[in-house]
Amino acid sequence: MKFTAGFILLFLISCNVFDVLDLTDPDDLNNLSIAYNNERIANILLIPLSWDEITLEYFKEIKIERFNEHRDSLTYPVGTAVNGWIPILSTDNPFTTTWVDTIRDDAVFNYRLRYYNNEFNFYQTDNSVTIRPTTHVFIPFEFDRVQQALDSYIVDEGDTIFKCMNEFDTVPDTTYDYKVDYKNDSTKIIVIEIQCD
Repeated sequence: MKFTAGFILLFLISCNVFDVLDLTDPDDLNNLSIAYNNERIANILLIPLSWDEITLEYFKEIKIERFNEHRDSLTYPVGTAVNGWIPILSTDNPFTTTWVDTIRDDAVFNYRLRYYNNEFNFYQTDNSVTIRPTTHVFIPFEFDRVQQALDSYIVDEGDTIFKCMNEFDTVPDTTYDYKVDYKNDSTKIIVIEIQCD
């Protein structure tokens, strides 16, 4: 009976059924760190990621993927997402321990980092960050034109766009198409024209 159990275990290991690497050293099991100080996002936001270097036998590559909980994979262009996970880093440098991600939405972002070996087994660590909601944006300080703001992921249902009117505003911007929300047929967004110094 012991022989049979040992043979089955040996068979499973030889067939690579276990795809997550067993790193027994607790010092190797360090979490992915995300540096975010509750900054408000306007157009884009840089998110620094860091992790400790680990030693992996037969190392092949490091991959980082991002998942936006606010939108599903249909939001992104075909071929860029797998079940909503967007690849943001792939490197064969085992000494890479930092990456700066660029995001364009006020949402919850999940990150997963994987160390792969030559047989595509991997060790995975993950983390998430919640970006503070942006409820208003200013034209032309944060976006050049109203339509650009409407087309962004940052401006959502119930948000306000403040459009500055001043002596430099020589190009009319009174017509624009309201964007279609990914869940609804229309999105209610308020556009207010204000005087700016």
